[in-house]
Amino acid sequence: MHTFDPFDGALLIDKPAGPTSHDVVDSIRRAFRFEKVGHCGTLDPNATGLLIIVLGKGTKLSEKLMSDDKVYEGSIKFGETTDSYDADGELAASLPVLPMTVEELNEAAKGFTCD
Repeated sequence: MHTFDPFDGALLIDKPAGPTSHDVVDSIRRAFRFEKVGHCGTLDPNATGLLIIVLGKGTKLSEKLMSDDKVYEGSIKFGETTDSYDADGELAASLPVLPMTVEELNEAAKGFTCD
């Protein structure tokens, strides 16, 4: 017979910008003195959104949860490049952007998606 602790399972965390996924795991581990804490996919420190935290025997679910389909959402600013290729970098180049139709934008966005 399997025995479960009330804390075996998963937590859904709305991660703010700033901490890494590991920072969130580490703070939960230290605050609650859990031995087994993990996450189901790394979010960049700048990323916000759902971070699935697994606890105790729930850590055995992480591989299954990480292999499921995910949807990401973001924004882009056309015409600017930074030295780090992200919003944290210093502006390296700025070019004018020609007006685009919604159809042209959707076509260009296809290069950033996978099916």
